[in-house]
Amino acid sequence: VYDPSVFPTSIKKYIIDIKDIDDSLLILSNNDEVLDNSFINRNMLYSTIVVKVDDVHRLLTFEKYINLIENYSKKI
Repeated sequence: VYDPSVFPTSIKKYIIDIKDIDDSLLILSNNDEVLDNSFINRNMLYSTIVVKVDDVHRLLTFEKYINLIENYSKKI
């Protein structure tokens, strides 16, 4: 759930609360220090691929997931 009070005013305009995550590819950090992703474990997701990775919120090793993203994009 998006809580606007925790973000600086300068970046609030770039943040959206995404409520419908069906039909998507989610790359989630096991160590996310910003987002609480626990709702994903509690809800059924329709046609969603969830990949949990050992990284931080910013996905500092993003290049590891390029092939995964490319393969997913070819299927849609």
